[in-house]
Amino acid sequence: MLALAQVVVIPAMFLAPVLADRSPSQYSVVVVAVTLTGAGTLGLLVAASTATVLWIVLLGLGQGACFSLALTFFALRAPDSEHAAALSGMAQSVGYLLAAGGPFLFGLLRDATHTWTVPLTLLVAVTVCLLITGLGAARDAHVGRV
Repeated sequence: MLALAQVVVIPAMFLAPVLADRSPSQYSVVVVAVTLTGAGTLGLLVAASTATVLWIVLLGLGQGACFSLALTFFALRAPDSEHAAALSGMAQSVGYLLAAGGPFLFGLLRDATHTWTVPLTLLVAVTVCLLITGLGAARDAHVGRV
């Protein structure tokens, strides 16, 4: 299933930035990407044994699109390359530091509860946060100069 998710990540990672660059606002691309992620996660949460391949494909497409959109926003929201580099350096440092704890926390919750319900519910909550921050990043505006 992990291999399948990684295979479907690839086209989503290439397509999402292209779609995002063609519009002054990226709201629809963000909503589609996060919806795919959320649908895949919810599917695994409530019906993992019935359509596992579908949920994994949706999750892979959504996560691939979300990741490449996050990287694309550095260039789209900065007024120039210098600011894009500064924004990228700050956001990726903090983002990767936070993301490093995710798999550990996910596994810890799974081991503590002996079920996937709690970690997947947390992942759904994180997806809601992703939608909120993604919609904020999708606004047609540049990050202010410091």
